[in-house]
Amino acid sequence: MATFFLDDPTTLTTIIDQKFNDQAIKVSIPKGAQNLLELTIDDTNKSKIIARLQQSVEFIEKRHAEKLKLYESNSSKISNTKLIGEIATTQDPVKPKKGLIIAVAFVSGLILSIFIVFLLNFMRDMKE
Repeated sequence: MATFFLDDPTTLTTIIDQKFNDQAIKVSIPKGAQNLLELTIDDTNKSKIIARLQQSVEFIEKRHAEKLKLYESNSSKISNTKLIGEIATTQDPVKPKKGLIIAVAFVSGLILSIFIVFLLNFMRDMKE
């Protein structure tokens, strides 16, 4: 079974704030929590608080159900790998390019030796 990341808590906080802006529901992420939302309702009537909380929970569940349905419908179209064309093989082994290796080694050695000569000359001039 695949795990889907439906909503980032910060994004969900913004969405809930926009959706329930007129109902005085404040959404925050508690310190130290990663996937937890804290809903605060400014009201003294217990039945109104329960109704608003239930409405918020239903909104989140509906949103996640819609997103999950979208992921599940597209999961059959998504594949990690796909074969494009035919596989080509050869009987000859892959060989290193000896000429290129020798040329690069020669040029690198030449540049390094010139650098060492200049460095030694510079150090000798610094002593004098």
